[in-house]
Amino acid sequence: MKKIMQIPNHTQVPNELIDKWMRELSHAQFKVMIAICRKTIGWHKQTDSISISQITEMTGVTKKTVIESLKVLERLQLINTKKEYRKTTDITINYEQTGVMSTPPQEQSGVMSTPPAGVIVTHTKETLKKNIYTIPSLEEVCNYFEQNGYSRGAGKTMYEYYNASVEGTQKKYWEDARGNKVRNWKQKARSVWFKPENKDKGSTSVQFLGRVI
Repeated sequence: MKKIMQIPNHTQVPNELIDKWMRELSHAQFKVMIAICRKTIGWHKQTDSISISQITEMTGVTKKTVIESLKVLERLQLINTKKEYRKTTDITINYEQTGVMSTPPQEQSGVMSTPPAGVIVTHTKETLKKNIYTIPSLEEVCNYFEQNGYSRGAGKTMYEYYNASVEGTQKKYWEDARGNKVRNWKQKARSVWFKPENKDKGSTSVQFLGRVI
């Protein structure tokens, strides 16, 4: 049987990207993040000069979507960007440096897997709980709706609905109609607000399992 992938050509990806962000990022945002990991960690470095066209070619998503995804990833503090020249951007993976590796390299057939670029943080249940309650910006909510094929107006309605629960208070989290804390606003959007009537009628995005490609 012909093998599709070669071993041990690996790129180490931070565990938190899989454990937490894979479910929270849109399809396009996650693809862009993986492409950045390949261009940085995959080459044993934390920063690389990457053009939008490179990411577009690697991910198969449009230039506009790549640019929007980079903005979201930077707002989420997953990456830092610095514009260089006219067509490239210095993109840095934003991870902590500690004395513990997330996954030690394993030996296969006398060859070691790709070593980490610096040392990647070990993510425990405690670190995953940090900042679990967050209040997004209006633009962030509207972008998330748009990227998933739903109208920005519906995103604004959701934002105003839940943001009313914190207006005039010191709360740093949204509450739903029952007074429960909204632990994950994206999950709340998918389960409550992503309805057929909230679809963006003028959207031309290609859909795959309800997510934007």
